[in-house]
Amino acid sequence: MSNHPVSLLEQGKWRVDGSRSTVGFLIRHLGVATVRGRFSSFQGQIDVTEAGFHADATVDVASLETGDRVRDGRLRTEFFDAEHYPAVALRAGLAVPARSGGWLLRSDVTIRGITRPVELRATAEPLDDGTVRLRADGQIRRTDFGLDWDALRVAGRLVVADRVRLTADAVLVRQRHAEPDGDERGAEHGDRHGAALRRSQVQCDQHADQDDHHELDLEQVVAPALVAVGERRAGGEQDGERCQAAGPEAPGDRAHRRPVGVVAQGRDDRDHQHQLAADEERQRHDVEEADDRHARGSLTAPVPPPLRAAAPA
Repeated sequence: MSNHPVSLLEQGKWRVDGSRSTVGFLIRHLGVATVRGRFSSFQGQIDVTEAGFHADATVDVASLETGDRVRDGRLRTEFFDAEHYPAVALRAGLAVPARSGGWLLRSDVTIRGITRPVELRATAEPLDDGTVRLRADGQIRRTDFGLDWDALRVAGRLVVADRVRLTADAVLVRQRHAEPDGDERGAEHGDRHGAALRRSQVQCDQHADQDDHHELDLEQVVAPALVAVGERRAGGEQDGERCQAAGPEAPGDRAHRRPVGVVAQGRDDRDHQHQLAADEERQRHDVEEADDRHARGSLTAPVPPPLRAAAPA
């Protein structure tokens, strides 16, 4: 009876948490030392269904680090040719229990455009936060992928081993909702962008309608006001002509000149003032005439005879 679980992972979609994972390699140097390298940029996801197990992962060659800047630069350009082959890809389509424990991942690895089958040994450990720690390792021969370099030989002997050990220590996060692929994300983004544009267009149309309504309201208010101003201005000009005909303007009157906006009211006030002045002038003239008549009458009126004493009875 087998003690292995039914599957390496529970059914669902899983993605690699890059902030908590590492991907690297080890290679012997001069037969006595081991050079360790790692890649700081990588992506991966695993899909487990009733039909089987499927994993895809890519590693960015430009993120290679071995602790020696000169060596890293030459490995990226001359060894991996990152300009033409920027990524190392892994695809696994089958996970079977291993006799000694764990699981065997039947995978295909692509380096520099060359794909070779690689078998990886993997173990999965559930963590308290609901994630899963997946560890995997395997071996490749670098010459199978064309990774040969004259600088790796001294006097015809290899200074770097042909076998390279691959290692991965990844934390997998389960996706609660299936994430759309690139095409679906692009279509969804396009739909959202189109909807935003449509909403913007509707808002612009509403603002345009409001502007038109405001323009109509302004026309209804401004047009009569302009007519009234024109009429008052014409009346003011007529008042000015009458004032010029009446005589020079007194300095005091200039201080009381009304603005154009209240010409009609000013005209009524001036007419009232003129009427009051005329009434005062007539009253003053009547008083003067009465005084003159009184004065002339006192000079020409006959002197009454003196009173005489009455005769005794």
